[in-house]
Amino acid sequence: MIYTSDEGIVLDNLSIQYNSFAAACLMKGSTIQNCEMAFIGGAVLNYYHPDEGQIGTGTVRDLVLVDDGNALIFGHLGNTTIINNYFHDIVNGPYNFEHGLNGTYENINVRGNLFERTGYGSNLTNFFRNDDPNIVRYRNVTIDDNYWLYNGYFTDRALMGYSYPMHFFEFFHPQQYVNINYTNNVFYLSKGTMFQVNSPATLDVINFSGNTYVQTNGGIIFRDDFPWEERSPIRIYYDENAEETIKRLTGDKTAIVLPLSFPPTEVSSPPNLATADSWAHDHIQQAYSKGFLPATLQNNYKADITRGEFVTLAMSWLRYKTNMTNAELLAKHAKPENMDRTFADTADADILAAARLDITAGTGGGQFGVNTNFNREQAAIMLMKICGIVGTFKEDTSDFGFTDIDAAQWLPDALNYVGHNEVMSGKLGGRFAPKDNFQRQESIIVFNKMG
Repeated sequence: MIYTSDEGIVLDNLSIQYNSFAAACLMKGSTIQNCEMAFIGGAVLNYYHPDEGQIGTGTVRDLVLVDDGNALIFGHLGNTTIINNYFHDIVNGPYNFEHGLNGTYENINVRGNLFERTGYGSNLTNFFRNDDPNIVRYRNVTIDDNYWLYNGYFTDRALMGYSYPMHFFEFFHPQQYVNINYTNNVFYLSKGTMFQVNSPATLDVINFSGNTYVQTNGGIIFRDDFPWEERSPIRIYYDENAEETIKRLTGDKTAIVLPLSFPPTEVSSPPNLATADSWAHDHIQQAYSKGFLPATLQNNYKADITRGEFVTLAMSWLRYKTNMTNAELLAKHAKPENMDRTFADTADADILAAARLDITAGTGGGQFGVNTNFNREQAAIMLMKICGIVGTFKEDTSDFGFTDIDAAQWLPDALNYVGHNEVMSGKLGGRFAPKDNFQRQESIIVFNKMG
C-alpha cells in the first residue's frame, strides 16, 4: 500500500495487487496513470477522528478512510487525474470520493480506464446531510471514455445481501454540485443497481451524454433506497422500455441502450450452395454473411454472369463497403454531367446509379445489354473504377506480368491494376484470359476478397 501526506504525487506504470485495505491513499493534486490495481479489500478497518469521534471520518490531514477496501482513497479537495488504468477485483470500488471535509472537491478527471469486477463503480457522495446548501462540494468533475464491466459483485461486510451499485450518488443539496459530467462511457452489467441515489432529483445535476447502457435482464436501473433507511423505495427495472427510461432519468439524449439479451447469431448458409464448386463455398458463405450477396445471385453459381447481374452485385458490395445508399454515393462521387444518363432497355436503379458513377456504360444505341454475358476484361475495367470510388486500393498499373496481354490490349491498365491489387488472379500459365466469360461464383469471390 502507498500512503502519503504529500500533494502532487504521480503514480505511473505500477501494478499494485493483493492489499487488504487499499492500494494507495493520496492527497490533493495526485495523478494515477497506466497502472493496474487489483485484488484489493477484505480488511476490517475503522478510523476515529480525534475531534469528532466518529467512524470513517479521517485520520491524517482529513484523509477520509472507509472500511473494506478501495483501490484509491483521496484526501483533501481534489485536483485529481485518473487516466488509462485497469482496476479489477476490488471489494469496494476503484476510487473513493466520499465528502467528509470542509471544502470543495474540484477538477477531477477520470478518463480512459477499465473498471472490472468491482463493488461499486464510481462514488461521488456527500455525508454532510445537514450541510449548508450554499457550499459547493463538487465542481468540475469529468468522467469520460471509461468502461465499467460487471460491477456490484461484492457486498459490504455490514450489509450482507446488499449488492453495491455501479454508480453511487448521495447528493442532499443539488446546488452543491457544479459541472459534473459522465460522457462517452460504457456501463455494462451490474449485479446491483446501475444508479443509486438519495432522490430522483440527484441525477438532474449530472450531465450524462453519449454513454452506452446495458443491464442484466430484469436488473435494476435506478433505486433511491439504502439498507439503513426505513422508507418506501423507488426501484426501476431494465425492461422493454429501458431506452426511454434511461434517457428520461439521465437526460442522455444520445444514449445507446442495448437490448435485454444477446442471443448468439445463427449463421445460416446461402441457398443452393451445392450448385457452386467446392473451392468457392467459403467466399460465397462470407459474402452471404456480410449481407451483400443479392438474392438473385444465390443460385446457379457456376453460370456465366450477365452485365446486369454483375452491376447488381457491384452496387450491393459498394453500399456494404461504404455504408452509403445509392443516393449518397451519387451525391458524393457522380459528376453533374453524368446524372442524366439513361438506357432504353432498363430503368434498374443499380444500373442507372453505376452508369452515373461512371462505373459502366452501355453497349451502344442507348442499350445497356442487361442479359449480355460478361467477360473478364470487362469485369477488370469496372472493378478498377469501383476501387477508385472506395479509395483504399493502390494506384499501380505497371506491367503485372500476365502472359497474354500487351500494350495493344484494350485498356491493359485495368488488367494490371486488378492484378497488383489482388482483386483478380490469373489462370494457368500466368494468363489473364481477358475474353473468357466470368462466372457468378468468380464474381462473388472477387468482391469478397475486396473486403
